[in-house]
Amino acid sequence: LNNYENSQKTREGKAERTISKNEKELKDLKAALNKATKEAVSNQKETKRSKDQLLNVKANLKETQDKLTRISKEKKTLQVQLNTPPTTPSPPPATVTENGDIQSL
Repeated sequence: LNNYENSQKTREGKAERTISKNEKELKDLKAALNKATKEAVSNQKETKRSKDQLLNVKANLKETQDKLTRISKEKKTLQVQLNTPPTTPSPPPATVTENGDIQSL
């Protein structure tokens, strides 16, 4: 009987240690899960922030490209105007005489 009681107590002690070990492991796993969840939420926020920044950069790039296109068109228009001779003829060369008269050459 005494042997049986000792054997029973040994099994109970072993079971309690196993339960205690499992409870600690469960607590550690819950803490790790909580930490991983917080990190995931933080990463999602950072990803959203990065996407917003990227959209802003794309919008700025589009705006800059539009401005450059407008400037390029204006430049081409000005070059055409500079290379086109005037539509009204220039007056013939002339000189002013000593008494103030204009004399054509």
